[in-house]
Amino acid sequence: MAVFNFRLAQVLRLQQAVEDMEKRKLQQRLGELAQAEEALAQAREQRIRFLGRMQQAEAGGLPAAQLITWRNWHPVLAQREEERQQERVTAEEAVDEQRQHVYRARLERRTLEQLEERQKEQFMLAQAQLEQVALDELAVQSWPNGERL
Repeated sequence: MAVFNFRLAQVLRLQQAVEDMEKRKLQQRLGELAQAEEALAQAREQRIRFLGRMQQAEAGGLPAAQLITWRNWHPVLAQREEERQQERVTAEEAVDEQRQHVYRARLERRTLEQLEERQKEQFMLAQAQLEQVALDELAVQSWPNGERL
C-alpha cells in the first residue's frame, strides 16, 4: 500500500515556524506595552504627588523663590507624563501590527493544512478505488469455471 506524501510538508513546517516566531514577537511587544503603561502610571503618580506637595507648601507659606522653582518643575513633570503617554500609544500600535502578523501567519498555516487534508482525502479515495479494483479482479479470477453472471 502506498504512503501519502504531502509535497508541501517542508513549506508547512516553515510556516509553522514563522507563526511561532510571530507569536514570540507578539509576546515581546505585549511586554513592552506593559512596561510603557507602568512608566506612564509612575509619571502620572509622580505629577499628582508633586501637585499635592506644592499645594501644601503654598498653604504653608513657602518663600517666593522656592515657590517659583516648584511651579517651574510642574511643566517638566507634565511633559514627562506626555512622553510616557506617547510611548504607550506607540507600543499599542506595535502590538496591533504584530497581532496582524500573527493572524496572517496563522491564516497561511491553516490554508496549507487544509490543502494537505484535501490532498490526503483524495489520496485515500484513490487508494480505496485501487483496492476495490484489485479485489474485483481477484474475485473474477477466482470465480469457479470462469462462469460469469
